[in-house]
Amino acid sequence: MRPSLRLATLLFSIGLTAFALSVTPAQACSCSEPGPPCQGLSTHRAVFVGQVLAIEPVGLPGRPETSQRVTLRVDESFAGIETPTTTVLAERIGGGGCGYRFEVGGRYMVYGWERPDGQISVTICSRTRPVDDAGEDLLYFRSFREGPATAARIIGTAVLSENDYGLGSTPEAPFQGARIRVIQAGQSAEVTTDGNGAFDHAAALGPLDLRATLPPGYYAQAFPPSVEVRDLRACYRIRVAVHHDGHVRGRVIDAAGQAVAWLPVDLVRSDRDYPQFSGQTNARGEFDVARVAPGRYRLAVPGAPLLEPAAIRAPGPGEPVTVDRSATVDVGTVRVPADTVLALVRGRVVGADGHAIAGAEIFVSAGRADRPGTAFLVADSNGRFQFNAVSGQQYRVFAKAPGSSVAYQTRADLVPRAGTAPLQLTIR
Repeated sequence: MRPSLRLATLLFSIGLTAFALSVTPAQACSCSEPGPPCQGLSTHRAVFVGQVLAIEPVGLPGRPETSQRVTLRVDESFAGIETPTTTVLAERIGGGGCGYRFEVGGRYMVYGWERPDGQISVTICSRTRPVDDAGEDLLYFRSFREGPATAARIIGTAVLSENDYGLGSTPEAPFQGARIRVIQAGQSAEVTTDGNGAFDHAAALGPLDLRATLPPGYYAQAFPPSVEVRDLRACYRIRVAVHHDGHVRGRVIDAAGQAVAWLPVDLVRSDRDYPQFSGQTNARGEFDVARVAPGRYRLAVPGAPLLEPAAIRAPGPGEPVTVDRSATVDVGTVRVPADTVLALVRGRVVGADGHAIAGAEIFVSAGRADRPGTAFLVADSNGRFQFNAVSGQQYRVFAKAPGSSVAYQTRADLVPRAGTAPLQLTIR
C-alpha cells in the first residue's frame, strides 16, 4: 500500500455496517442506516421475536446514563438464542445515548450485538422495533422455513468520494465500471458496478477477500476488504470508496546542488499547517507522492522550513501547488534551505525475540507529538529503514507491525546529529 494511502487510512476510519458511535451525554446518538433484514443478520449475533417480562435499571461502570437489563420471553428465534428466555442490555437510554427503550409487556423484533463481555446489547441503531412494525423482517426470516438459503449476498456500492483540500468539496457520486474481484476458497469471480455504482454477488460460507480495479487516474478501497460469511441467509454490505489518484513529483537538492536522498517530503494543506500526504526521496533525490486528493498544498520537510525553488518552474517557499483531479504535477527541482543541516537516521524494527519485522510501518513526527505524524516509511525485508532529518531537531519515531489496526506499537525519541547511533524499535 502506498505511503499516502497509509496516511489517509490512519486519519480516517470508515464504517459500513450499522453501529452506534460513542457519545457523551451532550451529544446525540449517531447511527448509520441499519439496512435490510439480511444485513441485520450479518451485523448482529442475536435475532429473535420476544415479549418483555421484566426491566431492571442498571448502572454500568463509567456510564452514568440510564441503562436497563431487559428479560424477554423468546417467542421465535432466528439466530443466536436457544433458550426460552433471554436477557439483553439497553445501554444509555435517552440523554444522547443509543440504548433501545423497551416497555414491559411489549413484543419486539430484536437485533442484538455481542459486547466484549458476552452480553447482548440492543441499540436504536439496529432494526429492533415493535413486532407490529416488523412485517418485512418476519416475512424475510420465515421464508426460509420453506427451504434453506443457498447463498449469502455480497451487496455493495462504489462511490467517488473526495475531500478537495482548498478547492471546495465534491459530493459523492456513483462510480460506474469499477471491477470488483471476489476471491473465496481459491476461486475468483468478477462483477462490475452498474450506473448506480452497485454490484451484487452470491457467496458461500467462509472468508472472502475483495479487490477493486479502476481506470487510470483513480484508486479504490473496499470497506471492509474481507468478509467472513457465517450465515447464508445474511447479506454483507460493502462500500468501495473511489478517489482521484493525483501525483506530485519532483527532485530535492541541497545548497551545493547535490541530490538529497531518503528525505521525507510532506504536502501541507494551504489552509492549515497540518501535512496531509507524504512521500520520501529515493537515492537520486526524486520523490513521487501518490494518491493525492485535489487541492492546494505547500511542500515541506518534517522539522524543517519550507522547501525553496531551485528552478524557475518550481514553487516558491509557501507558494501552493495546485493538484487537479487525478492530475500529475511535476514541481521540478526544489532545494533544502542553505542553513538546514541534515543527518541520516538509520533504524531497525524487531520483535520481542529480536527477529526482524519485515514491512514494519514507521511514522516520523517532528517535536514531541503523542500520535504518529505524516512521514511514512516501510521497513525492508530485514526490518531496516532510513531517513534524512534536520540535525538538532527533536523527533519522535513510531512503528507498528504491517497490517496492525493500532496507531503504533512502539516509539522512540531522538535528536539526530552526524554519527547518531542506529535506532532499534522493539514491538512486543
